[in-house]
Amino acid sequence: MVESSAIITWLLNEPRAAEVAYLLSCARDILTSNLTWIECDRVLCRYAALEGRPLQEIEDCRQRMRLASMAWISVEMTAECQARARGSFPIEPVRTLDALHLATAIVAREWIADLQVVSLDKRVRENAQALGFAILP
Repeated sequence: MVESSAIITWLLNEPRAAEVAYLLSCARDILTSNLTWIECDRVLCRYAALEGRPLQEIEDCRQRMRLASMAWISVEMTAECQARARGSFPIEPVRTLDALHLATAIVAREWIADLQVVSLDKRVRENAQALGFAILP
């Protein structure tokens, strides 16, 4: 499962983007929360507004995101996922959006036993590892 921090890094060609791109290109199936697309769009809006990124660059990122999402499996925020996100995690505090990503991974692990988590966010990585997930990169 790929989390927003990794996708944003890849979209904006930030440091470690090549690592994320490699992992995405090698993955058999790529899952992500449907929350990811909202988060990524919001980051792109912030970059345009606060950092003066050219609108064409933002649109190019959105296009890359749209194309990628066509091949990825978007996991819905089910009632089960929301209920799990409300609970505690091994390493608190956990922010709300991170809790939703972690809960999505927990629910998705029911379908894919060897699910790995791709994240560059320290809290998500630590919690995912504590929950028994393999963490990449």
